[in-house]
Amino acid sequence: MLFCVAWHFTALRSWFCNDDFAWLGLPLLINSWRDLPHVLFAPMAQGTVRVFSERLFFITLFSLFDVNIIPFKIVVFLTQFTNLALLTWIARRLTGSALAGFLAAVLWCAGLALAEPMAWSSAYNEVLIAWCVLLGFFFRLKWIDTGERRYLYLEWLPYLFGFGVLETIVIYPVLVLFYAMVCARKTLRSTLPLFLPAIFFVIVHFVVIPPSDDPKYKLSLQPGEMLYSLWTYWAMAIASLRLNRPVTFAILFLVVASAVMALFLARKLYQGKRLALFLLLWFPLSLAPVLPLTTHITEYYLTVPTIGLIILAAWAAATPHRWARITALILIPSYLFCSYTEGHPIEQVRFERGRAMRNLVRDMEPHEDEYQDKIVVLQDVKEDLFWGGLLDRPLNLIGIPNVYLDPDGHWPSWLHDEYPEVKNYEISWQDTYDLVSHGRAVVFSLSGKPVNTTAEYARMLEIQRVLRAADVLNVGDAEAVPRLGAGWYAVEGLTRWTKREASLWLESARPGQRLYIRGFCPDSLLQAGPLEFTVDVEGRHMATFAIRHSNWFTVDAPLPEELSGKGKLNFHLAVSRAYHDPNDKREFGLIFATFTIQK
Repeated sequence: MLFCVAWHFTALRSWFCNDDFAWLGLPLLINSWRDLPHVLFAPMAQGTVRVFSERLFFITLFSLFDVNIIPFKIVVFLTQFTNLALLTWIARRLTGSALAGFLAAVLWCAGLALAEPMAWSSAYNEVLIAWCVLLGFFFRLKWIDTGERRYLYLEWLPYLFGFGVLETIVIYPVLVLFYAMVCARKTLRSTLPLFLPAIFFVIVHFVVIPPSDDPKYKLSLQPGEMLYSLWTYWAMAIASLRLNRPVTFAILFLVVASAVMALFLARKLYQGKRLALFLLLWFPLSLAPVLPLTTHITEYYLTVPTIGLIILAAWAAATPHRWARITALILIPSYLFCSYTEGHPIEQVRFERGRAMRNLVRDMEPHEDEYQDKIVVLQDVKEDLFWGGLLDRPLNLIGIPNVYLDPDGHWPSWLHDEYPEVKNYEISWQDTYDLVSHGRAVVFSLSGKPVNTTAEYARMLEIQRVLRAADVLNVGDAEAVPRLGAGWYAVEGLTRWTKREASLWLESARPGQRLYIRGFCPDSLLQAGPLEFTVDVEGRHMATFAIRHSNWFTVDAPLPEELSGKGKLNFHLAVSRAYHDPNDKREFGLIFATFTIQK
């Protein structure tokens, strides 16, 4: 356990980053007990329902300790300490060697697979699922040794718990079935009931939960691709070798270590000790659920699969033979070297990302009086904040739910490809101008510590408005009333409803200008299908937009060439159908916020 703390000391000091903020935000969705079932059991994150390892883990600790990382780390490391104790006992029980038990714990703890789970709170599910598998297998071995049926019943507790931890628990019955076939044939029938929950879970997962549309999680059942994935995982498990980063020493170690393991396996099988075959096949059997994810090969998927290989390697190293000991003295330090050189940078990356996010949250918190109840626009955002999880809304934790990026900012070229959700942080120049000029948004520069630059930014926006010859109309403003014709209802917040048809006028000061419209379509308008929204200008058709989703929308179209730059222009708006509330005689069209004419 001291070795675990020393080896993962960087992980112990890392703060929250990336997906952590999405899970930390779950308590904010709970306004009453009626919200709890949805928050706990609704499919999230690629259609997963990990009640214990993600939902309750984050909800409970955040509710009790806020963004204090220490309780999270205590839970992660205590779970891992339990895993190491269980692994030591299991390895000693299987191999009959106390040295093998000790080495198994050390080698597994130092493996590449555990770098991410120990450093990143969102990957706690890998540590916890290892606990489920190891504890279940511990109870099964105790039942085999003692014949006391209470252990057989206790095995079900971590097994069933595992279905709320990680989907790969479905492989546990296969592992114990194969162990029974190889090492304890009299227990074969006792493994069959374990398959019932796994089969039910798989059916529900694929029938009820829709597949993820994330291309990274697209399943491929091509044998060649799956075999390549298996080989990649083997290289990572044995030598911490990732095939996109060829390292000569790691390649050499991979070849030598694989050959030594093959010789040891052949020797044990020749001696009739089929346990060695079980330990070897633990690897592909445990990996089976993730092998179809050929475009998402990830180190932490090896957390459970490497357990069998580690016990096999520890068994070989503990063999009381001179050449075995000499080989172990060479290979074990080499393994630790490969693991550290690849695993430590992973933990360091999580540490650096967490530090950037911790500094951002800590430095923004004192500005609460400035951003309270306002939209926040961020300038000069550095790349490390994007990598650290800015797009997962960490500022939501300190009461800043509405955060956008400066529309004139220069973002990294990889940003939209790596994080498509960046679109949720984008805001148009027109909306930025409207919000800032009306005092509804505050601007912070993140070039160093956060600095309120709203006044300077407002002056820059006004200069840009002149240069763009922009006319911005916020229909929620009182001064907008003279420019609104028929068809508008009273202001609600910062927006207005229209009837099925409405009119307004705007100024066009230059040729080649466009009309930008920002509005909101409620779900009630889409119950009969997509909605068409038509814009006419000066009595002629200008554009028709199809609205298919209930959400905020921004549409734009060029002004007719002969009208652009001609001054005052009258616009007519119409939707293909209106909504009639049963308790309200009025007809409702769409909700609008801003109309802008500019270049």
